[in-house]
Amino acid sequence: MIGIDAGWRNGVIISRGARTMAALAGITHVVLDKTGTLTTGEVRVSSVYFQPNRRWTNHQVYRMLAAAEAPHAQRHPIAKAVFQYSLLQLNMEERTFSGRAANGSVVSSGIQCRMEVDGEEVNVHVGSEAFLQEHGIAMDADIPSSERTTAVYFAINSEFGGFMALQDTVRDEALSVIAEMKNRGYHVLILTGDVDEEAQRVSKELDIPILGARSAPHQKEASVRDLQSKGHKVVMVGDGINDTLAQAAADAGVLLASSWASNAGAADAMIVSPDLNALPKLLSISKKVTAQAKFNVWYSMAYNVVALALASGLLHPFDIVITPSTAGTLMSFSSVSVLAMGSLLWKRLE
Repeated sequence: MIGIDAGWRNGVIISRGARTMAALAGITHVVLDKTGTLTTGEVRVSSVYFQPNRRWTNHQVYRMLAAAEAPHAQRHPIAKAVFQYSLLQLNMEERTFSGRAANGSVVSSGIQCRMEVDGEEVNVHVGSEAFLQEHGIAMDADIPSSERTTAVYFAINSEFGGFMALQDTVRDEALSVIAEMKNRGYHVLILTGDVDEEAQRVSKELDIPILGARSAPHQKEASVRDLQSKGHKVVMVGDGINDTLAQAAADAGVLLASSWASNAGAADAMIVSPDLNALPKLLSISKKVTAQAKFNVWYSMAYNVVALALASGLLHPFDIVITPSTAGTLMSFSSVSVLAMGSLLWKRLE
């Protein structure tokens, strides 16, 4: 109960009590998902490439992109990033932007729509590289390796116009949290479904190795089990349903804030706020509580063995007799001392 209370006071819900504490106390490897865990999950535009020798100005292209993404910006993070970046380049605010696309169609990989720009009707495609290729649009440029993250490509009147390279922002506290865990002797690793280049960018920024990239949920699970097969104790930390299998396979699973309803059942603990600082606190609490519990067990055993020996007359040859009232007092002291140590632990965990 002391550990559960300490976890709650530090922003963590521990769902399986002593079992979770014991599992976390023995952890050797901390495996972290990237998107939404090490990063904020808020996509931003990192760079823009415009196809040379096109007939449309940058200003006109940004108007087209803003109009195409405006209907979707409230419910899709990539659409929001493209829309807000386009407005920024246009020096406009969302409430003053009036451009809208008409006759549009939306699929999971992109948007196709028509709109009027400076009196001319244009057909705009915005989406993935595969989306443009499916519509017969030739790609005339490659993303440089330094920018190969998630990208949004666009075409105007079926002619390739360029792309926006996107990046997810690393959490402000991620570097200090990882440094703290490494200083405590934990092996910290990245396990992500994102592309290799994006995983390498975050790996370099945070100075931690990559366990796996482009990993589907079952591949994440396999990576965790591979670590366990080598004798390591693993905690899997993630925020999405694609981490569920890995969390269930790990010795302990920790869920970060955003999606309790989707995979709370696979998690042994849940960090209430999207703040990684709670993770090393959780590991520290688990170690202290488990160590105190083990000490209490051995202390109680040793105390009762000695008390039993005294009560059976061990000191009788020295004319020292344990009376029933003294024996009762000694028995009570055993319980009181354990409670006192628990209270001291509760204070130390504040």
